[in-house]
Amino acid sequence: MNIKLLKLVMLCCFVIITITACTTSKSYTYKVETGDNIKVTLNTSNGYDMTATNPIELSKNGTKVSDGIFITLEMYEQYLDVVENDEKSTIIKTGNANGVEYTFYNYDNKEYNYIMKIKDSNTGFILGTPNSQDGAEESFSMIGLEKE
Repeated sequence: MNIKLLKLVMLCCFVIITITACTTSKSYTYKVETGDNIKVTLNTSNGYDMTATNPIELSKNGTKVSDGIFITLEMYEQYLDVVENDEKSTIIKTGNANGVEYTFYNYDNKEYNYIMKIKDSNTGFILGTPNSQDGAEESFSMIGLEKE
């Protein structure tokens, strides 16, 4: 009976270690122009990584996939106004996720960008991805932004 219990405990430990090893993340906190301290958390389980610099570079399996930069709320509003009124811009989706209010759009069928307003802050963030809509959506799903 003790051997069965030991095997069960070992199996449970193996499952917990496997699950824990599959979900990793990396975080940096940035003191930005607005005076806010913004924490950026990246889920690194799919080969994603990010730089500690501003602008932030996101890479997947060693290849750069996206750039991100902090902006003021005034810049956020101006940028959003341009996107909404530029005939080369196509808004794909708007919503709330990952600690931000966002607008996802395509510009001139060449780049895919997210314009974000970070919850409870005076800070916005732009995430640009030149590769594809799917690549942009995946990059966005991997990051979280919050005011500390």
